[in-house]
Amino acid sequence: MNNFITQTVRIIVAVTFIFSGFVKLIDPLGSAYKFEEYFGADVLNLEFLIPYSLLFSIVLILIEISLGTLLLLGCRAIYTLWGLFFLTLIFLFLTWYSAEYNKVTDCGCFGDAITLTPWETFYKNVVLIVLIIYLLFKRWDIQPIFTQIFAEKIFLSLFIVYLLTLGYVRRHLPIIDFRPYAIGKNIIKGMETPPDAPKAVYEDTWIYKVDGKEKEFTTEEKPWNIDGATYVDRITKTIEEGYTPPIHDFTMERNGEDLTDKLLQEEKLILVVMYDLNK
Repeated sequence: MNNFITQTVRIIVAVTFIFSGFVKLIDPLGSAYKFEEYFGADVLNLEFLIPYSLLFSIVLILIEISLGTLLLLGCRAIYTLWGLFFLTLIFLFLTWYSAEYNKVTDCGCFGDAITLTPWETFYKNVVLIVLIIYLLFKRWDIQPIFTQIFAEKIFLSLFIVYLLTLGYVRRHLPIIDFRPYAIGKNIIKGMETPPDAPKAVYEDTWIYKVDGKEKEFTTEEKPWNIDGATYVDRITKTIEEGYTPPIHDFTMERNGEDLTDKLLQEEKLILVVMYDLNK
């Protein structure tokens, strides 16, 4: 029974890392953009690393998917588990930091395939590290599903496939495109909010000066009706996030005029996009 639990946990952890690495593998630029966000001045303040974001993305992808593959094959279990432990420990800190200080709203751990909030990602990492610690205690029960040499040959073959895939998607569109702007997606539909979609819930705290002292009031207290009260500030706190459509940041404008709706209603529209006119 204990061995069954160990093998089940091993497969769960391995598949999680393989899936996480795979969805990044097919779109390494997406992960690079996420590294740029983390390296930004308002997050980790490591802006000198931004030019190397793609390199960090590729390294992370290969580490994640390789460790997951090794664990699934039961190959080099001790080194693999310690690698997974320290990698998850780093993820745990980053996701806690993002969640606590609201720095990065989507960690990108599953690329565009699955979007998690910072706290959801943090709790996911807590579960993962607990499972990995369990496997570390049971590491002697993890053996190669084939012979050691054959398992290593399978891993090396898969690693070459991973490298070739990275080379291909670096020059072409993702093999499987989870992005909102993927070929065949309807931009207008992607911008719509369903009528029954959950609405955002906010809470306002009003700061008024009453009798020379600043005091906080709720909206229900209607501080603006207090005689002699002077408005100072209003603090709005998000209690519950509302629905965000997949495409929420698409705009086209000219000289300050928003042309988005007008152009999207055209029956036939060809857009020529150049990110740098000098090139």
